[in-house]
Amino acid sequence: MQDPMRCQNKEILAANDIRFEKIVYLHEPAVLSRAYALLDEAAVIPDAEAVAMFLSEQQEYLTGFARKWAVAAEMPRTYVVPYDKTPLAIEACLAPIREAMSADQRARLDDYTAGWRKSFQPRQDPFRGPTPYLSSLLERHSALFRATADAVRDADGRGFFDLSG
Repeated sequence: MQDPMRCQNKEILAANDIRFEKIVYLHEPAVLSRAYALLDEAAVIPDAEAVAMFLSEQQEYLTGFARKWAVAAEMPRTYVVPYDKTPLAIEACLAPIREAMSADQRARLDDYTAGWRKSFQPRQDPFRGPTPYLSSLLERHSALFRATADAVRDADGRGFFDLSG
């Protein structure tokens, strides 16, 4: 059963042509900034049961993702990189052909990687979100978020989510 507060927040976003999945899975900057503004203005922080249900779904998704891509990462010519390292990985993959690119292609690649570096800044505090609403949600339910992170890490038999270096 869907939590009424979670449905209400999804309805706020849907009324403004924003699908919840675009926030959770795609992280498009333009969509995120609009969604954050709407949520800060009108969203209700879900109760612990609703957050636990959402995190259970995310835990299942993440462990499935790790199972799929940890195996793929062991195949030749397959690269799985941390989200914040994507521009570096793209640059590294394209480095051997960079000189063969047109000036326009090189400029677009440079613009892309520079823009990505500016837009992605890892948080120093995992419970301090980019907006007041998200910070309140993360702080209020920090124990649930920690427990889910621990469960995902414990289920990760290949070290896919090992962020130690």
